[in-house]
Amino acid sequence: MRSKGGAEAAVAITPRQLEALVRISEARARAFLRDRVTVEDAKSAIRIMTVSLSDVGVDVKTGAMDIDVIMTGKPRSLRDSFQRVIETVAELERETGTVEETVLVAALVDKEKMEEREARRLIGQLIKEGILYSPKPGRLKRTAG
Repeated sequence: MRSKGGAEAAVAITPRQLEALVRISEARARAFLRDRVTVEDAKSAIRIMTVSLSDVGVDVKTGAMDIDVIMTGKPRSLRDSFQRVIETVAELERETGTVEETVLVAALVDKEKMEEREARRLIGQLIKEGILYSPKPGRLKRTAG
């Protein structure tokens, strides 16, 4: 499961899920009245975990299995999008200290290849979470440097 991801890929399994695989494998072996876990027990546990994660741990945008959805409630792709918005705000803040919202949206559309609607949605979410704020109408600033 872990080998399906690359260096930038979201973590498909955490130590907690790995321990669960061991427990499921051991339980299956006990159900078959064996003292030792077999390869078939392990494969069965992986199959069970994969089906379970595919039901709840899938990033809707990418379709990839992403344990972050379960652990944090946000898929990796969304966190990456938030980070791109924050970095763009930081770049634009260097010039004037604050960023005009329309300029930020235009920069995200041009440089980050986001749709305008998506850029505005992400900005709104970052404001709601307190990562960005509006010191003046139509202007944005990061809450922390």
